[in-house]
Amino acid sequence: MANYRTHVSFGAGAGAAVILAGMVFVPRMGWDAVILGVFFGFIGGMVPDLDHDRGHALRKITSLLTTFLPILALSVTSKRGGDMAAWSLLLILPCYYLLEWALKQTAFWKRSTPFRDMSRAVVIAIACGALALALSRSLPFGFVGTIVMMLVMMAAVQLSVPLFKATTIHRGILHSIPVIFIYAFTVYLMFTKDNNFTSQGRLWIAIAAFGGAISHLILDEIYSVDFDGKAVRIKRSFGTAFSFWKKKTPVISAAAYAIAAVMLIFCYLTT
Repeated sequence: MANYRTHVSFGAGAGAAVILAGMVFVPRMGWDAVILGVFFGFIGGMVPDLDHDRGHALRKITSLLTTFLPILALSVTSKRGGDMAAWSLLLILPCYYLLEWALKQTAFWKRSTPFRDMSRAVVIAIACGALALALSRSLPFGFVGTIVMMLVMMAAVQLSVPLFKATTIHRGILHSIPVIFIYAFTVYLMFTKDNNFTSQGRLWIAIAAFGGAISHLILDEIYSVDFDGKAVRIKRSFGTAFSFWKKKTPVISAAAYAIAAVMLIFCYLTT
């Protein structure tokens, strides 16, 4: 099985390749789309492993969402949402990793405690959120309203983790094609014409997100085949990642397709 770094590297690379190819067909997209395409490809490289309760991907994506979901919400609700979302990521992402590294060096966060990851994620999110507020030219809901919105979104991400762990199994529905489509449709719906994005720009960013996520499934299947130069050995995990239907959970599989279909309709209606 490919490790975390391999997945996120390929995810970001796939996102970059897709969005750069898109710029050939839609030259007006601009570099803001490239930034967003790489970011959502990077996140996509982790998405299937969110069902691994003790995996690095779940901890990392929870921390990233705690920080960047409120910031993206702040960005896309502004008048120049597309541009601001991209440049917020470009400016704040280095600050996120610098803060994460600095906190990991302190004695308090080196200790293993039940709330270590959550508290560190919240501290980083508040610091980066304050920077995003300082950089914002206009606040969509006023100063107090915007802060409340961002804090509620931070809390929602953290509170959803225990529920997520209780309702998912490793190599379950998240390692499937319909969930990859759900992720891509979610990215598409995050941006609208009202926040300075064309339908073509949204489409290519969503395809970049899809490319990042599906690269994870492809890598898992590649790593499930061993070749030592003499013989090929197929692991038992072969076929469990790149799947269209989970036989053990048919109801959940059907629900995933239903959700994807509804989201596709919403994508069409907002085009």
